[in-house]
Amino acid sequence: MTVRENRRILRPESGPFHSVHFGFDCEGRRESMALKTGSDQLFVRKSTGLVREASALDATIFNAVFSAPVGATLAWGVFFALSAFPGSDLVTATIISFVLNVPVLLMMGLLASSMPRTGGDYVWVSRILTPPLATISNFGAAFSAMIGATFWARYFPVFALGPILVTLGVFFNNHTLIDWGTNFQTNNWWIFLGGFAMIALMTAILIAGTRTTFRWQNTFWIIASVGTFLAFIVLLFGSTDTFKQHFNDLSAQFGAHGDAYQAVIDKVKGSIATSPQPGNLSVTVPSIFVIMVFMMWNWWSVYLSGELKSASNRNRQLGIMFGALAWDVIFIVIGVLLIFKVAGYAFMSAVNTAGNSAYVIPSGPWYHFLSAVTANIPVLTVLIVGSFLFWSLPAMVGNTFMPVRTVFAWAFDRLLPARFADVNERTHSPVPAILLVMGLVTLMLIWSIVATTFATWLALGVLAGV
Repeated sequence: MTVRENRRILRPESGPFHSVHFGFDCEGRRESMALKTGSDQLFVRKSTGLVREASALDATIFNAVFSAPVGATLAWGVFFALSAFPGSDLVTATIISFVLNVPVLLMMGLLASSMPRTGGDYVWVSRILTPPLATISNFGAAFSAMIGATFWARYFPVFALGPILVTLGVFFNNHTLIDWGTNFQTNNWWIFLGGFAMIALMTAILIAGTRTTFRWQNTFWIIASVGTFLAFIVLLFGSTDTFKQHFNDLSAQFGAHGDAYQAVIDKVKGSIATSPQPGNLSVTVPSIFVIMVFMMWNWWSVYLSGELKSASNRNRQLGIMFGALAWDVIFIVIGVLLIFKVAGYAFMSAVNTAGNSAYVIPSGPWYHFLSAVTANIPVLTVLIVGSFLFWSLPAMVGNTFMPVRTVFAWAFDRLLPARFADVNERTHSPVPAILLVMGLVTLMLIWSIVATTFATWLALGVLAGV
């Protein structure tokens, strides 16, 4: 009697799932059971149609802006911890987060180089554990990414375009700009229009192909990074006295009297700390989680391994991931230290405390705004504040690229209609999968605006990803 065992092995030229069944009898003979013809074929076709067009630089930027786009993270993502956990030491928390990321990136780099295929964990988990678990894992990651795409689409009008218009209106005494900026931050229709504009632009870019997508990503990242570094330079040469003077003068235009800087601190003095407390674990540990919300995703390039040049090179994969992590850690630490140098720890804690009525300026206390206040030079204000318009799109690339490849991989393995595995012959982009994902992102944008806050939406995305 013949004894057979079935097992999955990886087939390099196959689809995203890349699994082929073989039967082995007790005499060592092997029979192929996988690639049949016609409707019984395991995969939609033998080749994905995707092309390895992404470089190591593309992938490094892809990781860095997906995980913690430095300017956007500083603008909104970390300083609330100072009021939520008084005494938080953001620098210590960021360094600890770096250490925690090391084993994760080592694992992801080894897996990505050993199985460099479109689909990421969909391939690995199916081979190491079981296909059903792979589907569940991949669905969670894809759902998290689509929430992230929605977050960054909504981020554009609320935390980029709106505040920038308000800031320019404040500096140039233009009430029309202030009104427009306020609408983009508070009016649901304006928020939807701003967010949908980002979704439409991202859709067109994805359809244009991988090479075009990374060209846009890299260009926007460069512009945004230049503006962030300009803010760093302003803070480096700025002083606390100059910042206080400019802040007080600006606050006076909106009804503040006397030392508005000190008034902001005094208003919430009993609920904030005036200096960091790195040895206090009750505030340091929660701060690590705040940082890790953004910092734990520097392995996301595994999902473009099927389109990455030399993806099977282990050192290349590890270099991409650790390069992105180092970039984020170094410049977030620099950014935090510089704003503390000029504005002060106590002021940053106070100004990020919700409901502080002593802060009367219409623009929120965002990093780029406070940097511009330090210099109070119109040209620098336009350059610094304007550059923050460019963070949303590169951050959306990873959040849309991954779920599109998930839909493509599932369709290739016939878990979804084969139509979603179609690839445009000219651009090598899976257009039906792109349209499906971006349609879902649009619906999720509406849901997020109507039914959830930013913090809730971000928490949902992180939980789904984890």
